Amino acid sequence: MRLPVKIDPCPITEAIIEIRFVTPKPEDAVFALIYNVVQEKYPHIEKLPLHQIPEDVRKENPDLVNKPIFRLSSDSHLLHIGRQVVSVIVQEPYPGWNDFSSETLRVFDLISGLGIIDSVSRLGIRYRNFFSFDIFPKINLSIALNNEPFFSEETTFRAVIPSDLFRSTLLVNNTATYVKRSEKGSVIDIDTFSTDVSERFFERVEELITKGHQVEKELFFNLLKPEFLETLNPGWEVK
Repeated sequence: MRLPVKIDPCPITEAIIEIRFVTPKPEDAVFALIYNVVQEKYPHIEKLPLHQIPEDVRKENPDLVNKPIFRLSSDSHLLHIGRQVVSVIVQEPYPGWNDFSSETLRVFDLISGLGIIDSVSRLGIRYRNFFSFDIFPKINLSIALNNEPFFSEETTFRAVIPSDLFRSTLLVNNTATYVKRSEKGSVIDIDTFSTDVSERFFERVEELITKGHQVEKELFFNLLKPEFLETLNPGWEVK
């Protein structure tokens, strides 16, 4: 499938590349070591709300153990850090895949050099897209009730879709609120992830994130009806 390299207006409000990992180091040491190698670009530190919960409690709760507890920020990127998780994040306006992936690879290379990660247990590439209208009539997704097309002003669809090494959690919702703009509309949220990446992860990280991004991108553009895509002024790669 031929995919656009960009659309305008760009609906991406947030993009995240995340690794979860196993480390023998304590929480404070993980943060201190990572901060030491990234602080030049990410000088600003913010404790996230989860930091208020004692570490012993978080370690025993499977819903919390892989959550970040610190946010570092630069002029263009965010970095979330927990004892077993690191995420590189960009928000609106989306700078493009080349910028996003390059910075992610730079950060992961710095972390790899610390030698604190025994293995990577999960790689995730997540994109959140916001539209200021009901997205369901404009996408290739049909919902039926009693064999009849089903429409509702309040609809949420969620599915996990396999694709080779990766799986994608697709969430489509038409009752979302984008707080930053104080707008109501719809969200297409795609979290493409793999839990089978531990072998030589940092040696093949560029290949893995490129493949995961391609899976996410194909799913997103396959969702859009061709006539709707044309209204988004797609820019095609010049060959």
